[in-house]
Amino acid sequence: FFAPPFLGLYVPLVFIAALRDTPRRIGNAMLLLMLVSYLGYVAFAGGDWMPMQRFLVPAIALLVLMLVRAALACARPLQQHPSLQWLPLLAFLLSGMQALRHYEDPYPKYPLYLEAVANYMEQHFPPGATVAINMAGIIPTHTPQLRYIDMLGLNDRTIGHRILPADSPMHGPGHEKGDGAYILARKPDYIILGDAISEGNTIDHPHYVSEREMQALPEFYRHYRLQRADVPVHHPALAVDSVPFLYYIRRD
Repeated sequence: FFAPPFLGLYVPLVFIAALRDTPRRIGNAMLLLMLVSYLGYVAFAGGDWMPMQRFLVPAIALLVLMLVRAALACARPLQQHPSLQWLPLLAFLLSGMQALRHYEDPYPKYPLYLEAVANYMEQHFPPGATVAINMAGIIPTHTPQLRYIDMLGLNDRTIGHRILPADSPMHGPGHEKGDGAYILARKPDYIILGDAISEGNTIDHPHYVSEREMQALPEFYRHYRLQRADVPVHHPALAVDSVPFLYYIRRD
């Protein structure tokens, strides 16, 4: 909050300016209420384990509206005090520093690996095949010809509504649910464990609830066998030529 772009320094000033703007006070107060309500919901729901703060993206629109309205409120006082007209430029420069910090982060390379896996699946998995997966984001988006079971339950009513014991191990917020028996009962053609691009994505190293439960079920070993592929990746931002892709295929 106090790193670039230093939101902790000038965002409170924006709020104060917006609420002191008498002609727009009601509208500004409604925007502020919407912003606080949404951020409160994110905090109540548990936030997110991933970097880049994706759950805060909807708040950007509200912040921009408040920033524009606050700029209108500050325009006249700045015109009356020429010595303070450099403040908007300073705020703009501080905001631009955020790009430098994010582009140095290696995390944006991760989606490139998943896109490579999706390309491999498009070429080697038959259309209409059912795939049980944890990473039900980039890969399903790039392979609409396949059918997916979201083993974490965000897109699955049965798993999403399952009530787990309070002492159930949790692998990050939003990753606490699963149902190994339910997944096997649906007889997926493929099962992709873990994060899809790691050597540890085997039933011997379970990460999530569904995986731990399937590890204890004999039918998993009876019906599925492990496959491994080195998926080629071609991108100037990547330092490797391939990533390991481990998955389980149904024997029959």
